Amino acid sequence: TAVLAPLQNVLVQPQSFGLGTANRLSIIFRTAQELGYGGQIVLQAPKDFDFGTICIVRDLDDYFYDVSEAVRLPNHDQCRGARSPAARDGSHLNRAHLRMFASLAAERTYAFGVH
Repeated sequence: TAVLAPLQNVLVQPQSFGLGTANRLSIIFRTAQELGYGGQIVLQAPKDFDFGTICIVRDLDDYFYDVSEAVRLPNHDQCRGARSPAARDGSHLNRAHLRMFASLAAERTYAFGVH
């Protein structure tokens, strides 16, 4: 398993700051290098956050892409929740794994939503 250079300009913005509510996260990041076919995006949340077994990945509103340099994620597999080592004693699936079926270009900004 190869680990890429750290992502740049990462922004994770929740739709709601309420405790115990269903939440959609807006994820925006810039790649430092190419992520090849079959690579993964892994989101790590605090131990009490729960992505669920299957997490839903969607584009942000069209307007966001129209007014920013960000592009939509290309073809990808289903997002799956997992338990991180920090949450191993709990029931929350606080890590999300998203496998890519297309490459992510280097030096490019991507954006998507997950809930």
